Amino acid sequence: MKSSLHTRIFFSLMILLTLSGCLHDLLIPRHHVSVRSFTAPETSSQVTPGKTFIISSLKPGFVGGLEFRSYAAVLSNILTNQGYVPQTDPNASADLMFLLDYERLPVITRQNPTAEPATMVSSASGRPMWVSHMDVVTVHPLQVHLQILKGTQSANDPALYEGAAKIESRQDDLAQAMPILLRALIEKGFFGTGGQWQNMVVMDERPRS
Repeated sequence: MKSSLHTRIFFSLMILLTLSGCLHDLLIPRHHVSVRSFTAPETSSQVTPGKTFIISSLKPGFVGGLEFRSYAAVLSNILTNQGYVPQTDPNASADLMFLLDYERLPVITRQNPTAEPATMVSSASGRPMWVSHMDVVTVHPLQVHLQILKGTQSANDPALYEGAAKIESRQDDLAQAMPILLRALIEKGFFGTGGQWQNMVVMDERPRS
């Protein structure tokens, strides 16, 4: 009898643990990101973990800016977590050069698909009239571009990889979107989409209070 009770308690605890894990996953924010990329035939053999890298910009004027340096640090952390090695010796060349660019696209205004439909009410004269509950939403498209060159190449040489990721945010906050956009390009692997935009979901790994 006691053995049966212990068994039921054990399985009840296992179910609770499983449900708590599922609930935890459901509470993690998910971000919908669109990705487009091109790869060269030698990308899979040249762009691999263990290679050293440096980070620069597609726009030379960005490199010295504080905003670019903060985004470059985000990119460096993601690459390091994926097994790439930052080249810290200024006198040594790196295996790979990552060129980073970013932009804020024109703001989009659209109707919220979750808004309540129009309803019929009585006017002051007693005649029926339709009242619209249109809810307008403003979104800020944010986009990141990434190129990968061999460390000995110049910016005019053919790239090993060219990719772009974009997200529609309710806030014009590129700093918050940057880790999501870069992870969409890097953590899924440097694959080619043939120039077609592909949708993907990225889990938010930022610490929550």
